[in-house]
Order: sequence, then structure tokens, then C-alpha cells
Amino acid sequence: MLVLASITESLANFATDLVDKIGLAGVFILMTLESACIPIPSEATMLFAGFNVARGEYSLIVATLVGASANLVGSWIAYGVGYFGRIELVERHGRKLHISPKHLATADRWFCAVMGPTLPNRYYWHGGSSEGKKDNLPPDGGLKVTTSK
Repeated sequence: MLVLASITESLANFATDLVDKIGLAGVFILMTLESACIPIPSEATMLFAGFNVARGEYSLIVATLVGASANLVGSWIAYGVGYFGRIELVERHGRKLHISPKHLATADRWFCAVMGPTLPNRYYWHGGSSEGKKDNLPPDGGLKVTTSK
């Protein structure tokens, strides 16, 4: 547990130092990276932005808009990587990140088993797949109802 705390502490210190040095631009950079799946604690970023708001360095509305727009941009980046990169990118370059085909198969099985049955995923199932299909719904529409006795 102490190892994890020391890792998150250094990330939180980095985030607060960056916001302290460059202000709202730092909030935007850090929140964008956090939404693009880079493990930077948004809690530390926005908490320190809140301290700066309390000191009068910038307004609450501006800090909120910067954080929210950065999250939107970061989500677009993550979506773009997922949409354009697809599974082929991970299969081709995954070894550099120590991701083997076995890891990909395990993750695929896990997400299908755990995330697949949830109701929102059934509605968004048609969004596409790593195989590039336009409509990924099963023939029954994905809304099977089972009963057990």
C-alpha cells in the first residue's frame, strides 16, 4: 500500500506544481492528459485550481470551463486513438508496451463477460468493433431475457 501511495503522491505533487507555475494552461494540459487515459489525478489538479480560485487568481466559472473543455478534448483524443488505432495498432506495437496476444485475448474475454451484459453497452453495441464492423449487434438485438427456475 505504501508503494502505491508514493506513486500517487509524486503524481499529485507534479500536478499541483504545474498548475502553480502555469495556471489555467496547466489545468488544461493536465485535465486533457487525464481524460486521454494518462494516469494524472484530476482530483489534485482541480483541487489546486480551486485553491487558486479562492485566492482570486481566476474565477470559478473560468476554472470550471477550462477543466470541462479539457476533459472533452482528452476524451476526443482517447476516442480517436481507439477508433483509428483499433486492435491492429496494439497487435503491431503492443510488444513495446509488454502487451502480448494472450493479454489482448484475456482483456477481450473479460470485457465481454463483465461489461458486455450491462444495459448501456447493449444500446451502444452497434457503435463498432475492433474488426471494423458497422453494426455489431447480434441477430436477436442483444436483449436476451433469461429466466431461471
